Formats: sequence, C-alpha cells, structure tokens
Amino acid sequence: MKTKMNESYNLKSKNALSIREIFISLDLLNWKLWIINFLILIVAIFYVKKMPDIYKSEATLITASSNSSLNLSNKLGGLAAFAGVEIGGSNNDKTILAIEKIKSRSFLTRFTEKNDIYIELFAVNNWDRKLNLLLVDKDVYDENLKVWTRNVTYPHTKKPSKLEAVEKLRKIINITIDKTTGVITISVEHYSPIVAAKWLNLLIEQLNYEVALEDKLEAEKSIEYLNRQLKESKLLEVRNNINILLEEQNKKLMLSNIRDNYILKYIDPPIEPEVKDKPKRTIIILFIMAISLILSLGINIIRNTK
Repeated sequence: MKTKMNESYNLKSKNALSIREIFISLDLLNWKLWIINFLILIVAIFYVKKMPDIYKSEATLITASSNSSLNLSNKLGGLAAFAGVEIGGSNNDKTILAIEKIKSRSFLTRFTEKNDIYIELFAVNNWDRKLNLLLVDKDVYDENLKVWTRNVTYPHTKKPSKLEAVEKLRKIINITIDKTTGVITISVEHYSPIVAAKWLNLLIEQLNYEVALEDKLEAEKSIEYLNRQLKESKLLEVRNNINILLEEQNKKLMLSNIRDNYILKYIDPPIEPEVKDKPKRTIIILFIMAISLILSLGINIIRNTK
C-alpha cells in the first residue's frame, strides 16, 4: 500500500517538475514578459474603444412575379423575337438584373449624385448616439467653410470623384441571394443607423423606379411598332398574335406606371438597427493578445536556444 502511495506521489512530483521545467524553458516565469503583454492588453483595449461603431441595415426582398409574361414567352417567343419585342423573362433573370444593376458603376453614380451623399460617405467618421449627430472629420471636410480639406495625391482631388464614391459604396453595400428560395438580402453599413436605413431605402426605391422607367419606354416603343405591324398584316393568325403581344405590352406599361415595387418587393423592409454590427471588440482584443503571446514565446525560445 505504501509502495503504491509512494509511486503516486513520485508521479505527481514528476508531473509538477516537468510543468515547471516547461515554464522555465519558455521563460514564462519572467515577470517582464507578463508586464509587456499586460501593457499590450491595455493598449489593445484603448485602441478598440476608440474604434467607431458601424451599423448595418438589412432588407429581404423577392423579385416581382411575372408568370403571365413567362407563359406568353413560351407561346409567342418566336414571334416576339422576330418582331423585336421583349415580353419578359423568368424571375431568375429579373433577380440577376436587379443585383447587377445595383452593383453597376452607372447606377451607383446616379445614386450618389441624386442624393448628394459625398459628405456622409467620405467625411463622417462617427455618430453621436445621444445627440443623434454625425461627426465630420475636419481633416477631410470643413463644415464652416463648406470646403473639402483632405490631403490626397494625384490623380485624386480634394473633393472625392464619382469613381471613388462608387468604390466606397461597393464596400458598404452587400447583396446575397438564396438560390433555393430566390430571396435577396441587401444590406448597407454606416456609422449612423439612420443613414444606413435611409440609403438602403433610397437604393431600392431608385432601382424600382429606373427599371420601371426603362420598361415603360420600351413598352411604348413596342406598342407603337406592333400597331404599325397590325395595320400592315393581312393574315388572321398573325393579327391575333400581334394583338396578344399588344395586350402584354399594355399590361407592362400599366404596371410600370402604377407599381412602386416594380422589380423588387419587400419581405422585410429596412429598419434602423439598434445594435452595432461591428467592430467585434472582444474578438479583436483576444486576437491581439494571442499574437502577442505567440511572438513573446517565439522570441524567448529563440533567445534561449542561442
């Protein structure tokens, strides 16, 4: 019995000794190491506290239904193509159109110019929740003099260009699509939750308006063309098919005039988020500390092997 107890005691002693040896070999008992890492922790905490909160407003949408157009396309697709008339495509085509249009340079340029968002996009660097006030960086824009003051090099100018605005918007707009359900999720990020929700609403509103306007002009041209063809055609079957195409184009024209959510309709509209989306401060601090400890241990190992 005593022999077993002695063996157990010796095993524990060896384990304790081996752990102590590891600590000594890695210089983990060096108080300087822990002071340095503690100071790095303090700096990391101070750094992440200074990072501004970024809010993300999201909306879930689905493409407006076009079943009648799809059925007609299957029946009269050949005639419509011959006549040069667009009678609609699948919902998948509309989804692709919506996504690609929002990401396009021309659309984002028009959005920037129409809503004059340069200051909120480039100069704002924080948001005061209590005062509901956008904080502007004086090194970028002087609110008193109403002039851009940012320090940039050629080819950039003090006032951001349209191309810069497009690139900046592309970084804060995110679009995903569920391939199974066809549900589209669009989000916009900003220092202010109010601005994020406002811009997202304006983006979707402008998208619906522009696509509706394009379809309206297209339908008007198609109707004019089909009416000419109807007068010239003598064959009854052709005239009947042209009348069907005219009916579809008139329906398209009507919808472009009356339907607000022309290409995308809301499942869940944008709201002003109450909780920040990023930065993930705890994760950043843990990451910095992990890197700091790894570097410290690596330096100690290299130093002790010399």
